[in-house]
Amino acid sequence: MVREIRKAKLCILAEGYEEDAYLRKILSFPNCLKEKYEIVIINAKGRDKLINRYQDLYQSSHYEQIYIFADGDNNPIYIKKTIDAIANIRDDDKEVFIYVNPVTLQIVLSHFGKVCLTKVGKKSNAPIVEKLTGIKNYDGKTEQISELVSKITYKSINTMLENINKLATSINDSPASNINSYVKYIFAKNK
Repeated sequence: MVREIRKAKLCILAEGYEEDAYLRKILSFPNCLKEKYEIVIINAKGRDKLINRYQDLYQSSHYEQIYIFADGDNNPIYIKKTIDAIANIRDDDKEVFIYVNPVTLQIVLSHFGKVCLTKVGKKSNAPIVEKLTGIKNYDGKTEQISELVSKITYKSINTMLENINKLATSINDSPASNINSYVKYIFAKNK
């Protein structure tokens, strides 16, 4: 009898639809994590639901690790501290909060060029979206998000990493993100 080896389960709790679509796209590419882990992405469907959803997932004990992927605007320090307290995290080696300040669109657009977003509104960033991707009047509708992430390619990951490397990494700065180390880890065997 062949015994199936169980993969450890990781969960990424996405703040909303852009984060969910983006994660699904980059994790659809060949990557090293799929060899070791079953990765589950859950859309919290809003910042106000992140903490409660995280606490429910953490208490379920279904996952080896749970990460949050969210925008860095609107008091991310409170969310990070609350999550750290729930998961009993005492040091930076166990960082579970993946953030982009001001918004996830910063990361998504970095696949297409150098971007330094300063505004959080989708409509206020629409001219930049159109310039880099050709998508007109972007306001985050489901079909627009799908079209946007469909333009991301495996090759564009290097472009994104180069562009994001130029940003700050402190959650207190804007634009900033700590996503680089996670993306490098995801694709470590393939680069």
